[in-house]
Amino acid sequence: MHTKPLTALPSGAVHHLPTPPEALLRLPDVLALTAFKRATFFDLVARGVAPAPFHIGRGSFWRYGDVLEFLRRDPTELNEALRASREKPKAIRGGPHARNS
Repeated sequence: MHTKPLTALPSGAVHHLPTPPEALLRLPDVLALTAFKRATFFDLVARGVAPAPFHIGRGSFWRYGDVLEFLRRDPTELNEALRASREKPKAIRGGPHARNS
């Protein structure tokens, strides 16, 4: 079976072309497809909800098929992850520089 090599699409091309699932996307295209801000998207990656990038040289890439699979997930799971990402950790009181009064 012959498989095509992975190739990166030029930024913005994903919106105008029929894109094969093995195509590689850069971050601007992933953010455009998901409609997330950069910080929110990377928080979802850190939580294991969104697909993680892989690296070729110094570049970060996502497979188009992985991004589509992420977008097809159950919305309640995504909403729970977004809610958890918005919760701020509680500040730790005390510590070595706390005043003892």
